[in-house]
Amino acid sequence: MWDVIVHDDQQIYKSTSAAAMQPFNAEAIGILKHYLENVPPLEQPPVQPSMVQLLGGGGRAAQIDPASSAIYLRQARFIVQYDGFWAAAEDGQETIDWIRDFRNALLPHTVGAYVNYVDSNLSDYLQAYYGPNLPRLVEVKKKYDPHNVFNFPQSIPVSLP
Repeated sequence: MWDVIVHDDQQIYKSTSAAAMQPFNAEAIGILKHYLENVPPLEQPPVQPSMVQLLGGGGRAAQIDPASSAIYLRQARFIVQYDGFWAAAEDGQETIDWIRDFRNALLPHTVGAYVNYVDSNLSDYLQAYYGPNLPRLVEVKKKYDPHNVFNFPQSIPVSLP
């Protein structure tokens, strides 16, 4: 009745995200269509195909004041999650480029990025993830982790750059 897609350890992926504050207009839908119809051909197909997920927003999350938590994108209509999958090393760069170009093409229709879809290629990740909440989060970090013990790529710093 249901198709089960088994994931193996050989599958490699790249994810990134953005938030859509309004429903997509015809131009944005055209961009989605274009990129989904032009997924890079792969030497070795992965178990899971490259895709875009539109994760619904609203509901209870939208009723919480964006300034009361780290997540400022609470009013988003949906989160756009871009996922590129490949199995052969030679397919990696083309798939990563496809994800990057896809996200960039939709930037006029989206904002920021959802912090739980970590993307090491975001040029201004702090602003993308935290927006106007960043100064407050830096103060919290400075207070509770002044020696920056919890430090990792894209962690909140103890001072603004």
